[in-house]
Amino acid sequence: MVERALQKMHGTTRGKFFYAQNRTVAIRPTDARTPKMGYYRGAKAGNDYIYLNPNDERFYDESTFRDLSKHAGEIPPATDEGRAAILGHEFGHVFGGIDENLGGRNVRDNENSIRSELSRPDAVIPLRRSVGGHQFRVDE
Repeated sequence: MVERALQKMHGTTRGKFFYAQNRTVAIRPTDARTPKMGYYRGAKAGNDYIYLNPNDERFYDESTFRDLSKHAGEIPPATDEGRAAILGHEFGHVFGGIDENLGGRNVRDNENSIRSELSRPDAVIPLRRSVGGHQFRVDE
């Protein structure tokens, strides 16, 4: 499931940018020590990790799902394309992306560009318009 989502992400313009950076990112399952999915930087330079919940079809942990459920229309589908958008968000953090609620553009620049590119008329992936309780315009 992760490999298929990575392949979908890699096929997008933003995914190609991530892969062109030639940086190693380890993808690991969430566990008791790291129960929250997301990007973590290791203690040593160059140690980048993305933790994903292997028991959820979107890789979300309970806390992340609860936060995203506040704007349920923004949750991507449980498809390889939807999971690719989720990975795009986390890879955005690897390359310095800061979420909108902290003054950045990670969702707009990374996740939403992948959502747009992978949407099809028969399987639309809605753009995300909020993060961390902060709503933002997608056209700015």
